[in-house]
Amino acid sequence: PAPSGEPAAVVWQRAEAGGTTVLELRAADAAGLLYRVARALEDAGADVRAARIATLGGAVVDAFYLVGAWPRGPARAAVEAAVLAAAGAPAGPIAGRRVADEPVSTVDVHVRVT
Repeated sequence: PAPSGEPAAVVWQRAEAGGTTVLELRAADAAGLLYRVARALEDAGADVRAARIATLGGAVVDAFYLVGAWPRGPARAAVEAAVLAAAGAPAGPIAGRRVADEPVSTVDVHVRVT
């Protein structure tokens, strides 16, 4: 998780099952954060199949299972920028910490997003 004072980070993960790509947000917790991020994903055109939400002390690690492959490119960059902005990351060329793609071998869904 992003400790207090560190910028928010997005980690993209390739899910090996379910036809989804996982966008994981690591950020400091704040009132309304989940709402702002969910709204940003919707506004950016991302189809969220499911989500796993975790709060660890003052930090969150929220995983959103997006339908499709989401390869690197403008659409993925726009979704990432929208999520980081919703998490309070400063605007600009680097809106938050970017973490390289990490593979995921299983999909563990606890919360359905409808």
